[in-house]
Amino acid sequence: MSQTQTPSWPSGNTETGFLSRDGALHSPPEAYYQPWEVIALGLPELIPKRGVRNAVRKLEELSTDGLSTEAHRRWAYVRLSFIAQAYIWCGGTIRGGGGQGDEDDDNVQSHLPPQLAVPLLQISSRLHLPPIMTYAATCLWNFQCVGADEADLDEPENIRSVVTFTGGESESWFFGISIAMEARGARVIPVLTDALRADDEDEDEDEDETRRNLRRGRLAAALDHLGRCVDDLTRLLGRMYERCDPSAFYHDIRPFLAGGKGVSQLPRGVFYDTGDGHGLWRQLRGGSNGQSTLFQLFDRFLGIRHPAGFHDEMKAYMPLDHRRLLDRVERTSDVRELVAALPPDHDLRASYTSVVDALSRLRAKHLELVARYIVVPSSSSSSGPAAVGTAGTSPIPFLRETRRSTMLAGNLAI
Repeated sequence: MSQTQTPSWPSGNTETGFLSRDGALHSPPEAYYQPWEVIALGLPELIPKRGVRNAVRKLEELSTDGLSTEAHRRWAYVRLSFIAQAYIWCGGTIRGGGGQGDEDDDNVQSHLPPQLAVPLLQISSRLHLPPIMTYAATCLWNFQCVGADEADLDEPENIRSVVTFTGGESESWFFGISIAMEARGARVIPVLTDALRADDEDEDEDEDETRRNLRRGRLAAALDHLGRCVDDLTRLLGRMYERCDPSAFYHDIRPFLAGGKGVSQLPRGVFYDTGDGHGLWRQLRGGSNGQSTLFQLFDRFLGIRHPAGFHDEMKAYMPLDHRRLLDRVERTSDVRELVAALPPDHDLRASYTSVVDALSRLRAKHLELVARYIVVPSSSSSSGPAAVGTAGTSPIPFLRETRRSTMLAGNLAI
């Protein structure tokens, strides 16, 4: 397909896909880092009492030198980013509870102290991620299997988030649905990349009919697999209602997912204090399912083009190897062009359009959920935050535009 020399294709993990292969580390790499674990796992108790900031202020600034492996850094990133979000938002968004709070417990806190900011900056840099809680922290690296079959991530009932803000079922189910979608989508990833890899290796300007038919056969199989996968993910997404209460999500969970960009309470973003009067302001997006590599992979494989901006920005919040895979697929895939060049009655055209329609239905389901979990609660809340997504965007117009550009891709005449 592409004549550009590019790195070798990554090998797919059919068991977990973009999820961490081993789930989350459930204990500190060494006792030295236990203070981070105590606060992170204690957030459901600290937040209602407004005790997060006092707990953080009592911390010593710990060195990150002992976090020598990728797994250890991910462990630290999850803990530190959750603590940072709780530190910023616990006073400005949570009401009720009890206990003795901080003197500024009614304010959103825009400054992270050095004992939190410095290790978070260092670990994020080593992981090539922004120093804020991302989808990787909430979902990809923050789960464990529970229940009878501890290896089955396909069902949200078998998944428990390790670090949470509330400790409640609604929060674990909200993240569990996303984790289960990643697990179910894992099996299609190598199918798509194998099809593109084979095309890349077989590319020949003088390609004969036999080879063209082989390419089309591989593509037909990939489209069939992808279409069935997307329909399955849509059904799974519709299960959000089963155990995630809209009011609990809107008032108790969603505020902690917000970033420092596009949020009125943090006009300059968040200040990362590195000590001795130094530091830096950062305006970063909050955690969002838009940071899932899985759905951007589907778009790039199918040649679906969204308006430039948000989707490209979200890629910067993904793990480095995930970003590299997206770049590789985007450089290589000419699926839409290949299908559009076929006769109107060719089976591949119908297969392609069917997959795009399935993806449009999934995005319609996402719109439905956003309306139920964000728009409706915001309209009935006299003092709550406006209907803005966790990444700082207006969700309904954005998702409608995303669905529209998806549907347009199915029109192979343009």
